[in-house]
Amino acid sequence: MGISINSKGVFIIDRSFAVLHYDYENVFQSEFDLPFFSHSIFVDERLEMSFSNNTTDYEPLSYQVITLNKEGIINRAIKNEGEAISMYTSQSLSNNAPVHDNSLLFFKPWGTTIYEKDGSILSARYRLNTDNIVPLSILNNDSRLSVEQYKHVFLYNWPALETERFFLFRAISDHKLLTIIHHKIDNEFHAFKGLEDDILYGALSDFPLYSYGDKFYVPLNVEQLYAVKKDITRITDDNLLNELRLQRPEVFQLIDHVEELSNPIIMKCDLF
Repeated sequence: MGISINSKGVFIIDRSFAVLHYDYENVFQSEFDLPFFSHSIFVDERLEMSFSNNTTDYEPLSYQVITLNKEGIINRAIKNEGEAISMYTSQSLSNNAPVHDNSLLFFKPWGTTIYEKDGSILSARYRLNTDNIVPLSILNNDSRLSVEQYKHVFLYNWPALETERFFLFRAISDHKLLTIIHHKIDNEFHAFKGLEDDILYGALSDFPLYSYGDKFYVPLNVEQLYAVKKDITRITDDNLLNELRLQRPEVFQLIDHVEELSNPIIMKCDLF
């Protein structure tokens, strides 16, 4: 359900909401059960473990981010109001070790602010400037939520990711799903609706899930890439094929390694 990697090893949340710790030789180290549902985990170098959480019916746990150690809860951040779509899911936490060190990024379900949490210090990094946020009356009414959610502006439930040069997140605005990119060096913002008219459209699973240093990591749809490969093999016009190779060499580099039964592919990439 969630994974965090640091110098101490690999930490995962399994589907029974237990946290398992393995070393780099895949040797089991320890296990403990979470007292709430979470599918996102961040373990810092102090072995303090932070989890996203959408519990609302038990006061001590009704906070967005809960940090634990072996002795118990260390601190909590942002009181929960409305629940996420499912009680079994929670917002993604993200961390880019060379950029954030021991801090993490998160935002509330249906929220408009991206926060950075470093220990007990909480700061707002980005805020959508809008009055059209999802009201609590809708958040607490599942039947209305499914009908009205896209009438409002809010951060979309994908990780907010930061590299040395870029900050990347998604938002719903005017019934559109936008990818918003902040170029930190020149302080410019760009927004994109998607990968329309791109030969790789559909092969990108959706959105980067992880960042490290100055790179993003994007899961690819191997089945879709194989379908593209089959379509290209049917091209009989050599001039057209050569033009495609010149225009999109990265596509051919990918599909050359794709077969019908291929392993999953993670693409390490720059944004531009």
